[in-house]
Amino acid sequence: GMKIQSVSTDLISQVWPKVEGFLDAALRSVPDYDASSENYSLEHIKVFLTQGRWQLVVAADDDGTIHGAATIEYINHPNARVAFFTCMGGKGIISAENYPKLMNLLRSHGATKIECVTAKRAVARLWTRFGLNEKYRLLEASI
Repeated sequence: GMKIQSVSTDLISQVWPKVEGFLDAALRSVPDYDASSENYSLEHIKVFLTQGRWQLVVAADDDGTIHGAATIEYINHPNARVAFFTCMGGKGIISAENYPKLMNLLRSHGATKIECVTAKRAVARLWTRFGLNEKYRLLEASI
């Protein structure tokens, strides 16, 4: 079966070549993605991970082959610690088999809630199958 694992900060550089393709594909699937914009790029993600500002979670099979990856930023509010999914690509992070394992891992890091932003309806449908609700519509303007 698949394992859901957190990758420690000191192993990011070793694991990076195995996950960057998944994360890059996820970024490129965002409708308004532009690597030169103020949105984070693949390179930014690597920096946030190596600095420990974001967490890397992978879905790996028994022989250690990684099939999917997600990056998470923990945001502390007065009454909640939110595991905010900043990027997710590949397969296996969100599945019937792995969702409970993922929730246990996030809880072990103190999370009390999860949040993600997606512009893709299919991704939103996948998350709602596991009980997530649409919370708000995000609007933006440069100033």
